[in-house]
Amino acid sequence: MPVAEILGIVKVVKRESLAIDRLWQASEQGSLAKVSRQQFDAYYATQISGVGVWVGAAELFPSPIELCRLRQNWGRRWQPPQQIQQLTDDRIMALNIAH
Repeated sequence: MPVAEILGIVKVVKRESLAIDRLWQASEQGSLAKVSRQQFDAYYATQISGVGVWVGAAELFPSPIELCRLRQNWGRRWQPPQQIQQLTDDRIMALNIAH
């Protein structure tokens, strides 16, 4: 079963919708995304385009923050998306205070 935790934060530098072959080239043949060509092709098998998200200023937290702890602060019904959520400055500060 997956573990619901925030591992860190990143700043989104740019997002770009591209044809799949152009997205592969823009990802520097998978090296930026840390995926193999086989993984990339399997993920985009039924798509004609995809969205590349370039990030910077990555910060890995000293220890993960569990979802239940976030819900204590942000409301028990708060539900993050599967991968990425844009946080307000106040919430980023709250994460930093939690550590």
